[in-house]
Amino acid sequence: MSTEGVLKLLIDTNVWMDYFSGRSDRTANVVHLIEIADASEQIALFASSLSVKDVSYLVSAAIKRECRRKNGLLSDSAIAAADETAWACIRQMRELALIAPVGADEVFDSFVFRHHHNDFEDDLMLGVANRIDVDYVVTEDKNLIKHTNGVCINVDQALRLVEGSNVSSARPV
Repeated sequence: MSTEGVLKLLIDTNVWMDYFSGRSDRTANVVHLIEIADASEQIALFASSLSVKDVSYLVSAAIKRECRRKNGLLSDSAIAAADETAWACIRQMRELALIAPVGADEVFDSFVFRHHHNDFEDDLMLGVANRIDVDYVVTEDKNLIKHTNGVCINVDQALRLVEGSNVSSARPV
């Protein structure tokens, strides 16, 4: 846990998408994790600015894709609904998490992390985690979890952690 006694969790894009989509078998656990964090003054959630951008795009694109699939076309009202839904998700992220910027320092860090996990997008996330000194990155990316030696945990591990169960302690990246 951070020196100031606050558990800092950086939430990966895939977890945010599980939270907003409601279509994953993991959604209930993600919602529970975020509810616990939101109610606690001892847990701080973070989202990278890239996750905010990605969630906006992915939510809007998924709704538009579904409208095209069902109707064969995309109406102006469907486009407006998709865009408004994406904005609502971003508003929710801002209410629930602190937004951590991604800049030149994080890009530089990604080159360091490349030697452990050769995925630029994930390495940027690790750069953000390093810069804001989080305790854990919460992700469902099994490959990222495997390459980060306990820094990245999945939602179930994060839930056990915030509910007081034992998740092995790891230092931030």
